[in-house]
Amino acid sequence: MEMNIEAAPNAGRRTKTKIREHGPAFTLLASPTTVGFASGRWIRVGSVDGWTGWLPEDEIEFEVVP
Repeated sequence: MEMNIEAAPNAGRRTKTKIREHGPAFTLLASPTTVGFASGRWIRVGSVDGWTGWLPEDEIEFEVVP
């Protein structure tokens, strides 16, 4: 699924940096899930420049691209 992602008002510096460096267009690689390295739910995304990573669900706002 293709989506445009923006940092939510409460987003941390890491989330804002990743979106600025690799976005705003991303592909969903894994549905929101809990992960072993942090609390909360995270989504795994990939960008057109080849970066893949996890972003915290509560720090992003997204719009699905038709």
